[in-house]
Amino acid sequence: MTHFALGIVFTALLVQVFIPDAKYKRTVIFFGGAWALLPDLYRLSPAFDGALRQLPESRLADLFWFHWTLNQYVTGTEFRYVGAFTIGVLFVVLFGIELHDAIRKQGDAKHGHG
Repeated sequence: MTHFALGIVFTALLVQVFIPDAKYKRTVIFFGGAWALLPDLYRLSPAFDGALRQLPESRLADLFWFHWTLNQYVTGTEFRYVGAFTIGVLFVVLFGIELHDAIRKQGDAKHGHG
């Protein structure tokens, strides 16, 4: 849950800054969350149990929205608190993006740009 939420937060912020008018913005943002989960794919199916099993313990996992770093520094019960905090941040970020887009769209319509 934490990795997925953090992946969505980072992806949402990047999309909003660099491609705010992306046609399938929500889909791209969702896949950013899925990208963060890829190092743990071996848990879903034995087919991924080979080489991927070592990925979460490798610094290469940080390519997936800092997966390794999060696993190293957040452990045990802390993970629940960090998860809850991340979900809160996720809500604030997504709400902020929706609000920003609505205000921008309203301004464009008002000035005849949409």
